[in-house]
Amino acid sequence: AAEAGKSVVMLEKMDIYGGNTNAGEGTLNAPDPERQEPMGIEDSPDFYYTQTFEGGDSAGDPALVRILADNALDAVHWMEDHGLVYEKEVFTAIGGLWQRGHAVEVERKGEQGGSYYVSCLMDAAQATGNFTLYTDAKIEELIVEGGAVVGVRGTRPSSGEAVEVRGKSVVLATGGFDANPAMLKAWCRPEDIANAASWCPNYGTTGDGQLM
Repeated sequence: AAEAGKSVVMLEKMDIYGGNTNAGEGTLNAPDPERQEPMGIEDSPDFYYTQTFEGGDSAGDPALVRILADNALDAVHWMEDHGLVYEKEVFTAIGGLWQRGHAVEVERKGEQGGSYYVSCLMDAAQATGNFTLYTDAKIEELIVEGGAVVGVRGTRPSSGEAVEVRGKSVVLATGGFDANPAMLKAWCRPEDIANAASWCPNYGTTGDGQLM
């Protein structure tokens, strides 16, 4: 949005930006002939769609899974256009079903690939000149007027100070809810709840966005 000339204000409830992505492996799954064909790997958006839909117990929204499968490679190229460098060969990512995982180049990722994504995106956002970030800004309410969302309200956790921002458009980036026991119990299988504590750090992923 900032690259398109819009004025963007981003609100992050934690005192750091990037959230759970900072602790992520940093792998992006996408069918990619340029990388896969030299390795003798057959793949396609259709195959990716089928594996993703069936891997999710056929419970996903087919239209949304289709969007993911058809646009995944564009996401890889978009990240590359914004400075991120991937390894030249793909691999089977943790939880993946095929060799289509794009890993961050080892020399660049440091301890966590996810934090490299965050730094690249932040550099690109700041370079637009149309981007302002506020951390320590927990959003608790969507402002609705005339049937449309026109802004957000919340508080700064460190001080209790009120936060309110209005704009022509509001994008709600929800994150996960692995640090919300009630939501885990309501929406996840028992085995997933048992595993959540071991593979998901608590980077503020308490489901605030989903609840709103």
